[in-house]
Amino acid sequence: MSFNADEYTDKMLEGVKSAMQLAVENQNLTVDLAHVLLAFWEQDDGYLKNIIDKVGAQPVEFERAIRSTIARLPAQDPAPPEPGFSRSFFEALPQAKKEMQAMGDSLVAVDTFLLALTYQKSVHEILD
Repeated sequence: MSFNADEYTDKMLEGVKSAMQLAVENQNLTVDLAHVLLAFWEQDDGYLKNIIDKVGAQPVEFERAIRSTIARLPAQDPAPPEPGFSRSFFEALPQAKKEMQAMGDSLVAVDTFLLALTYQKSVHEILD
């Protein structure tokens, strides 16, 4: 499966771009869902932070769990200049598109992608 940028909102693409940068900074081989979560977490609009707050989770623990997951991902020095996407990232895309269609949207947005992530085992491990 490929990642076609025309199928995503600007905010979603901004998050993916930030996730790629996080992977490079951490010398990871691929962009993982944890990178995407952290990128959304750090976005200026605070969307993911609001969700975490509303569900009663501990924001500090949530961020710590994401960063801990990223620290355990495979890395190399020097880091690849443009890491590829992980298998789990590509596995989340069809679910995100299903969520998009169910909501009647024409593009995958941050909210639909986050909803799709709830089906991913690696995200469950972060949330536990």
